Amino acid sequence: MISRRHTLTAAAALCLAAASPASRAASPAYATLYQFNDTDGNFPVAPVTLSNGKIYGTTTFGGPAGFGTVFSLAPVPGGAWVESVLHQFKASEGFSPFGSLVVGPGGQLFGTTYLGGPGKAGTVFALTEDAGGAWTLNTLHAFTGTRGVSSDGGNSSAEVTIGDGGVLYGTTTYGGEFGSGTVFSLTPPASPGGTWAETILHSFGGPGDGADPIAGLVPGAGGVLYGTTYSGGASGSGTVFSLVPPASPGGAWTETIVYSFTGGNDGGAPYYGSLVMDSAGVLYGNCETGGINLTGAIFSLTPPTTPGGRWTETVLHNYLTRSGKLPLGGLAIDSSGNLFGTTSAGGPLAAAAGTVFRLAPPSAPGGNWQYSDLHVFTYGSGEGAMPYAGVVLGPNRTLFGTTSGVDPLVPTSFGTVYAVRP
Repeated sequence: MISRRHTLTAAAALCLAAASPASRAASPAYATLYQFNDTDGNFPVAPVTLSNGKIYGTTTFGGPAGFGTVFSLAPVPGGAWVESVLHQFKASEGFSPFGSLVVGPGGQLFGTTYLGGPGKAGTVFALTEDAGGAWTLNTLHAFTGTRGVSSDGGNSSAEVTIGDGGVLYGTTTYGGEFGSGTVFSLTPPASPGGTWAETILHSFGGPGDGADPIAGLVPGAGGVLYGTTYSGGASGSGTVFSLVPPASPGGAWTETIVYSFTGGNDGGAPYYGSLVMDSAGVLYGNCETGGINLTGAIFSLTPPTTPGGRWTETVLHNYLTRSGKLPLGGLAIDSSGNLFGTTSAGGPLAAAAGTVFRLAPPSAPGGNWQYSDLHVFTYGSGEGAMPYAGVVLGPNRTLFGTTSGVDPLVPTSFGTVYAVRP
């Protein structure tokens, strides 16, 4: 395990302090918490994970072999962060994680790799910390699926979801019966050290079905899983789907297309970001393309009032170059219904390289949602550029995220971890 320190700026301390509402600044406070240097990671594209006061995440590349890392960041009294590299991936065990980490019972970290591993099509892994602070990687499943027809999925781009009994659910972008991706489950062994059992719950790419899921899953009432596909559907521009568990153990899961995007004004091609759900069961998500400006859109899907009815799609915001465009990550939602996210490009400044934003719900039913930039990244600033990942909500409504580090004006830009307090 490798540890490095990085100076915590005064602004970062402000972001993370448990300040009372009266003492908070009127404008958003932004701080870069950590800058990667390639030896400890490069090109973080997944959302971070918060647990027990620490930040956990993955980088797609970097580390001694260049195959990506798992890292943690811990605040230290006196104004510093300690970064620890928990694992450096090797080709033989899977590499290039695109998805975020999920914290399981006992503090285990679960994740996926997109490439490599024994089956050469990525893996699902668990990282476990021992009493001495060392972390050990255990490969739970090695995918064997390809872009062609396969009995297994391949190339998972997303995080897993933990269900009842510790079962893991996730998606693969390729593989399966039609070569266009799968939804899978991994059931833990009955005794420690046993084999995790994989089951393919659905293969994408059939007639009228979605194809190529890149994002993960969100659980709903009754164990229903919701997700998106990047392509396929009635117009070839992606879908939102539901997957209903069987009525009795061992039965088949039932997939339903909740919505097919047209790629026009309603949006199209939902990318990395998983859906979020509010307390009423309304789904919210991002489209990378489409919308009235063809630069992406934020949408909601309201469930039907009667079983079997149609879901209602509403475009809440159309992205503009001057306010950020091409969202790749997902959204976060707070208890007041505010949506938070990022754009990978655009913004109101000449050298803008993406934004962090808030979309506030209307004050009265039927009104317009209000979009506002919380931070604008700029090329050459050294603070990071082009955030691919969405943000997560932390204490005191602080938002945490990563930038990919793609900055042609800063050759040594390898990505950052940042915080914004609205």
